[in-house]
Amino acid sequence: MVARVTFLFLICFFQSISVFAQDESDKLLLEGIDLYGQKKYEEARLIFQKAQKLDPENSEILSNLGMTHYSLSEFKLALENLEKSLEIDPQNASAQLFSGLCRMELEDYEKAIQNFEASQKLDPEIEQLALFQQGLAHYKNDSLEDSQRLFNEAITSDPNSDMVTDAREFIDIVKKEKRNQKRLKLYANAKFISDDNVILEEQDTIANEEDVAVSYNFGADFRLFKIGEVEFKLGYDFSQLLYRRVTEFDTQSHSGHSSFSFDNGEWDIGFAYNFYYSYLDRQEFLASNSFNPSFGFSLTEDLYTSFSYTHTRKNFLNGSNDRDAINNSINISQFLFFMESKAYLRLGYGFALEDTQEPRFDFIGHTASMGLKLPLFAKVSAIFNYSYSYQDYKSVTASIGEQRFDASHYLGLSINVPVTDSLGLNVYMNRTMSNSNLASIDFVQNVSTVHLNYRF
Repeated sequence: MVARVTFLFLICFFQSISVFAQDESDKLLLEGIDLYGQKKYEEARLIFQKAQKLDPENSEILSNLGMTHYSLSEFKLALENLEKSLEIDPQNASAQLFSGLCRMELEDYEKAIQNFEASQKLDPEIEQLALFQQGLAHYKNDSLEDSQRLFNEAITSDPNSDMVTDAREFIDIVKKEKRNQKRLKLYANAKFISDDNVILEEQDTIANEEDVAVSYNFGADFRLFKIGEVEFKLGYDFSQLLYRRVTEFDTQSHSGHSSFSFDNGEWDIGFAYNFYYSYLDRQEFLASNSFNPSFGFSLTEDLYTSFSYTHTRKNFLNGSNDRDAINNSINISQFLFFMESKAYLRLGYGFALEDTQEPRFDFIGHTASMGLKLPLFAKVSAIFNYSYSYQDYKSVTASIGEQRFDASHYLGLSINVPVTDSLGLNVYMNRTMSNSNLASIDFVQNVSTVHLNYRF
């Protein structure tokens, strides 16, 4: 996107000169423009300054000097020269455009919009660029409706230009931002599942049977308040899983959650609480409470690091409290974004310590994971995930006469297809290969899922 916009800027730049210039200042002007075209900005600045001393009232020299200051990220100096140019010649479209760009960098969005509007009226050849920049300025100024309208106008002004792709991407960003600003968000999901080895992990139970299932859930998130970068939310989620044959594995769950977050774009902190209550085969099964503080920061635009700690209390309600437990876990993730942040590589590590009522279920766990997201075509993307988990149990398990260990490899692939702004389609293919000295946990499982999700 930067290359395309820069190309249009150069068009504006070259249009501002007079090819018939004869005097010394105009010769210096031509020399400065040549250096600018070679991206020798510091040398160009010196030449333009010499020309400006010879002809201080020349609007073209002042505007080109201002553009060069802009290219050197000297935005205040750039704006000073561009404003002087406009005092002499208010009809200079390039000076109006670059004044707006300087004000964008200085976060003076209202005046930037005025500059872009003026440049659009003065020069039809830069209309699309001016409309695009207006849309961006309105977005930065939190005027999302105007921003979306102007990006659409930019597309309409020249549907065949390269800038259309960028405008459409920003429209998607604006739509997402508009959804995020809603105080009440509702969602509903449906999943169609094929499982070749149904498992209930919470109790180490394996059906050793293939089955199909349908799952559906719905929920709501409500933002109690948002003050600047601080936000507090409450939410509820209901979920139901129904198998065709192994109905004893049917589950229903209710979850209530609250979260507090602060995010200034460079670093963020959060705190979440979740209460979970579930039924297995229509009988009370598990209740849990979890607390989850987190912290993240961006080292650069492409690198994001996150840390989280989770404290969970689990209480089984099916008559046995052997597995009632307190679990403490720490997770670290490192993201590397690329392809204009449409793709990422993730590396992660997790540590877990579980203390149960029955000592033979106490364990220390380690998980190493990685993920890769890649855009495929249009808005379709693919995400590949892999993880290796190892759980080392502290006490001897009587049935095997030794300490139990569980190790597993997980492979996952998901294809994500946005159907509309509100409806999404996801296809998941997962394979788990578990190796344990406890025979009932030694298994291979393959699960395929088609997932429809709708946001209101």
